[in-house]
This record gives sequence, C-alpha cells and structure tokens, in this order.
Amino acid sequence: MDKAGKSIDQLLNEGFLLVVAQIETRFLASAHLSDSLLIESGITQIRRASAQWFQRITKDKSLIAIQNTRVGCTTTQGKPCKFPNELQQAIKELLVNEEQID
Repeated sequence: MDKAGKSIDQLLNEGFLLVVAQIETRFLASAHLSDSLLIESGITQIRRASAQWFQRITKDKSLIAIQNTRVGCTTTQGKPCKFPNELQQAIKELLVNEEQID
C-alpha cells in the first residue's frame, strides 16, 4: 500500500481497514519451514470496496504456489465502505496483469 501513497497505519488513522474477504491458493510444490521464499505481489483489479491481489511464491526460482486474495475496505467498526478516492485512484495507476508479476 505504500506504493499507492498510503501506509496501513495512515489508513487506520483515517478510519479505514483492509480485510481479507477471500483467499485462494494453489500449491504446485512443497516448501519447508527453513526455506527462503520470494513472494511477488500485485493488484490486478479494484472495485468500489474491494481489490484483487495476485501473488506468486517461488523457491530457488521455481514456482511453488499462486494465490488470489480479495481484500475489502471497511470502517474501523467493520462496516464495508468504498476505498478513499485518492487511494482508489493511486491503486488504479498500479494495476498489473498476472503475467506482469515475475
């Protein structure tokens, strides 16, 4: 979120939370607790009150998992709300295709 111009702490101070609404992971290979993993992430879609994140997880340059996460915006009381306008605009400028994440 820092790339979009807002830290998570700033959003919280403004009365907003980002919450995981749905997560889907496809495991392609195993990893162990001591393995070094690289997680590449990008935002692939934004709507009024939610955004879709895509992650690629690699170990030694081998793809071991892909993950799609839907994140919702809520008030600090847990009520769904739209993203702040400036944040939504900044995220739109950062959107990527799944193929761009590598």
